[in-house]
Amino acid sequence: LHTMGLFMGSDKGYELDRQPTRTEALIMLIRLLGEEDAAKSCTATQPFTDVPQWASHYVAYAYERGYTKGSSANKFGVGTANAAMFCTFVLRALGYSDVDGDFSYSKATDMAGNVGIIGKGAYQSGTIYRDDCVLISYNALSAKLKNSDQTLLDHLIASGAVDENDAVDVGLLTPDGYDYFLMTQESNFINDGMVVETEDGTIYGVNKYGQASGSD
Repeated sequence: LHTMGLFMGSDKGYELDRQPTRTEALIMLIRLLGEEDAAKSCTATQPFTDVPQWASHYVAYAYERGYTKGSSANKFGVGTANAAMFCTFVLRALGYSDVDGDFSYSKATDMAGNVGIIGKGAYQSGTIYRDDCVLISYNALSAKLKNSDQTLLDHLIASGAVDENDAVDVGLLTPDGYDYFLMTQESNFINDGMVVETEDGTIYGVNKYGQASGSD
């Protein structure tokens, strides 16, 4: 994520072993979407009275884009983020709406499990750490946008937010835009993608972003 410009950490490093604040979680989402420059230059206003000045542009941008609604009409909520909150942020970024009934805030982790950005049944305690946010963000790159065959990573590359070469460098893509995964001789992967056998007999099943229907 850092190589692709989608995660920056703090002035103390990545701090993966502590819980993020709500403000930090929101900024992590904005960076995941490749929209930090737009947020920094945002001139919109936001109705919250508890947002620190340094974060005002980020919160205003996210409020305008519909990524956050705050904890009340005039409070963003600057305490610790929880799993439902971060999953809600990411689900909204994928095009799902808790207003239109795609999911509810109280069931955000269930919906996140359904779309594959967390394991089903995970984070039932609600506690989340910065490393969890990184994992959810990473998983979200391979998640499809609502009513689309396009993944978030597809979208970020198409919009110019992520350099395709960087995605290749970190192993999310191979140079031709396809991911690969190791398969055995017994694996049955003929239905889609490609099958490549190396000289030593190893078979690699190849399918866009590693979605391996028909594989063992």
